[in-house]
Amino acid sequence: MKNHDNGPDQHNDPGQRSGPGQHNGPGQHNGSGQHNGSGQQVRRHGALWVLDQAEEFICAVLLVGFVSLLFAQIASRLLFGYTIPWGDELATHLFVWFAYFGAVVAAKLSAHNRVSFQFGFFPPVVKKVCESLADLLWVAFNLYFAWLSVGFVFFRMNRFWQSQTLGLPMSYFYAVLPLAFVLMSVRIVINNWRTLVRGEVLLDPEQAQVVQASKVTHASEVTHASKATHASEVTHASKAVYAEHDPLSQPMTHSREEQRSARPGPSRTTGRDDHGK
Repeated sequence: MKNHDNGPDQHNDPGQRSGPGQHNGPGQHNGSGQHNGSGQQVRRHGALWVLDQAEEFICAVLLVGFVSLLFAQIASRLLFGYTIPWGDELATHLFVWFAYFGAVVAAKLSAHNRVSFQFGFFPPVVKKVCESLADLLWVAFNLYFAWLSVGFVFFRMNRFWQSQTLGLPMSYFYAVLPLAFVLMSVRIVINNWRTLVRGEVLLDPEQAQVVQASKVTHASEVTHASKATHASEVTHASKAVYAEHDPLSQPMTHSREEQRSARPGPSRTTGRDDHGK
């Protein structure tokens, strides 16, 4: 396919058709009847956003689930003297799943603890290389543990081993082990790709809060300085306007003739009495 340059009198309008059955614009329409517009892009970005936030959604559901279950268990004991038989066991398993998916979220946010003070004595490239090697070892450990978990949960665990009150196979609850470690490894690889390939700077939540607080402080200082400057300018302008309209503050520019005529001279009737003598 060739690219044709538009001439000086040619332009592509938002609704210009570029061929039979083709429509280029915000709602682009191809000849085959396909619609490649902004709506499809929004749906695509929305699906990617949901997929990217999947761990947070799962953690929120698990948190609401076991907290609500524990609250219902306590309320039923105090109010009705009744205990939900499977409540404690299910709340425990939900909490375990919540903890493992929380570790995945922490890996996504780069919030796991790191000892990095020693990198301040070296160039930034040393810190980047050392952190990448540490993440590589971390991913290797996660994948090895996930492989051991798969072998234990799905091949070595007794299939008749069930939970005491729910009656469900325990492999359902232990399946979080390989799932969480694989997701954690995926998030670590994505973060390293964003850092090494795309050149992004990833901050953990505490560092992000510090940076945001410094930005807010700087913005408030700039706003205060601009307000002070504006107030001084307004005060100076008001003084200038007042000086223009105040006659007492205007300089004396009268001519000498006007000043002489304004001076009180000797009276024409000096030395004469009331009878004109």
